[in-house]
Amino acid sequence: MILALYVEPQELYKHLHELIRLSFPDYEIRLSCLNSADINMEIRRSESGDRVFFTASLKTAQLLTKASQEYQLDSDESLRSKQLARFARIFIYHLLCQHTGKNINPYGILTGVRPLKLVHQWLDQGNSIKQVLARLENDYLVEAGKARRLADVALNNRPYLHSRQEARRKISLYIGIPFCPSRCYYCSFPGAILNNYELEIEPFLVALKREIEGLGECIKQLHLEVENIYWGGGTPSILKEDDLESLFQLLKEQYISTATGEITMEAGRPDTLSRDKLQLLKGLGVNRVCINPQTMQAATLKRIGRQHSLDDIYNAVQWVRDAGIENLNMDMIIGLPGEGLAEYKSSTQQILALRPENITVHSLAVKKGSRLDEMEGKSQLGYRVGEVKSGIQQIDEILTENAYLPYYLYRQKYMKANVENTGYSLADHFCNYNIQVMEERQTIIGLGGAASSKFVNAADWHLTNLHNPKEPNAYCQRLPDLLARKVDKLKALN
Repeated sequence: MILALYVEPQELYKHLHELIRLSFPDYEIRLSCLNSADINMEIRRSESGDRVFFTASLKTAQLLTKASQEYQLDSDESLRSKQLARFARIFIYHLLCQHTGKNINPYGILTGVRPLKLVHQWLDQGNSIKQVLARLENDYLVEAGKARRLADVALNNRPYLHSRQEARRKISLYIGIPFCPSRCYYCSFPGAILNNYELEIEPFLVALKREIEGLGECIKQLHLEVENIYWGGGTPSILKEDDLESLFQLLKEQYISTATGEITMEAGRPDTLSRDKLQLLKGLGVNRVCINPQTMQAATLKRIGRQHSLDDIYNAVQWVRDAGIENLNMDMIIGLPGEGLAEYKSSTQQILALRPENITVHSLAVKKGSRLDEMEGKSQLGYRVGEVKSGIQQIDEILTENAYLPYYLYRQKYMKANVENTGYSLADHFCNYNIQVMEERQTIIGLGGAASSKFVNAADWHLTNLHNPKEPNAYCQRLPDLLARKVDKLKALN
């Protein structure tokens, strides 16, 4: 199905297309003035002095909705482009809500991944929480409950944000191991399914060690301190124990110091763990492990392609505790095929019984390239949306009653029920890395396959990104260039 969209001027599209997509998730949006499409939409903007005017029409087979509105612009020319974008989004948001007869987005005109960054920006400017809530609700049309959640999360994680001086010398490290034992039904990550350890992982590790050594020399020269190290993937716990030891030896030589307070290992697949491996990780300095069942329903685990049982989850958690690793995170996904409120509650209660220090609650996002998208498409976003919303709310209430605090939050495209992903933690167990990567107040160097680097200029919090290739062979081939670019960017910041 096609939605033909005509905008004038063309720059309007980049500000409006996400709101339009949220309203019509089943439709392909095409920039066109065709009147033969399933939906036809026309939006125009004009300016006169300090006034801006919008007109629009939205036509479906059943309904024609028209609207026009004018807004007054601020006299400060430096604010003009941002004001034009915000007014355009407000205008189209009201039009879409009127046409569909519902609130298209509980976050109002905010459609980005990190809505909390705006809250922290306002708090930096001296706004009170009361003023922040008012701006979210009045200027950005965020629902009161969502505005309050954003404020609560910001207050919880704000003490962990760095001053500009700290941000100049403290960095974090992400190590990407892009291999998994199998591919989950909902996963779009193009990492390799491991078939032959020697042929696939060993050449990758040669390149990774070169990158660790090369960046380590630069970090030493610049006298930077590595605050957090996060092993992600893929599934980094897929590595053999001797390979983990050799990699950690390099990290100890190049990066780990008394300033390194947090080392996390993603062990999302319990079938990659053993008692000996977890004891080894503890000895190497790992103090946070993520075991991510996603669901505690055996039938769902099989349905989504996980190769582990519930017993494997319970065993892995016990091994973490026996090893003495201080922090355990467990992930849940709400909206998995075949699940509803009863399954969400059951999984929550089973995970709570294990008393992990951190619990992350995700809403299923139908990602391009996943088998879920290929088999069911974006149209299944409407499937049991009410239950997903109710499930998210129910889990929040259960976790809050059990002393878990929401401490980081982000959103994704194509999320069921258009809600959010929230990280919860017991007091004094917040994951520092998660806060830094979400609030983007710290430079994070990504090493390995599919690793992203975030270079943060502490003078103005300006961010630039650099991405390593997701495909392991491409990463190995491009390493010299990637390494040189990272060194150049680090030196430019310092």
